[in-house]
Amino acid sequence: MNKILALALVAIFAMFFGCSSTGGARTATATLPDGFVISAEIASTPSERAAGLMYRTELCENCGMLFVFGDEGNYPFWMKNTEIPLDVIYVDGQFVIVDIWGNAQPCKTEVCQSYPPKANAKYVLEVNAGVAEKHGIREGTKMSLLFDSN
Repeated sequence: MNKILALALVAIFAMFFGCSSTGGARTATATLPDGFVISAEIASTPSERAAGLMYRTELCENCGMLFVFGDEGNYPFWMKNTEIPLDVIYVDGQFVIVDIWGNAQPCKTEVCQSYPPKANAKYVLEVNAGVAEKHGIREGTKMSLLFDSN
């Protein structure tokens, strides 16, 4: 009985304090220009991208979500059903930051404003609000992305 209780506690701890709500999520490592490393869940399918970070009540300091698109394009984002403020960082195919939407606030209404990037992006990295400013992220700087093998 103690083993079952211990496993249940570990599962609950991982669900509430980990970067991912699903243990098997594909991940990528994003290294910001100042060397700060973010472990990001990958959202690459239409359903994963549509769900994004909706309904999450917290995100660890060095966690995020990386939205991956097949081609560079103008992919607007919004904060519908998002519970936490985020920085939204648009990145092109050469890993150059092309736009930043800092401190995006949750949208609690039925109709939410969408925010397209200033330039085409292939990736969009969502992190806790304030990360971009704290780590000096600027348009035109490069970041690295390493896709973890899962």
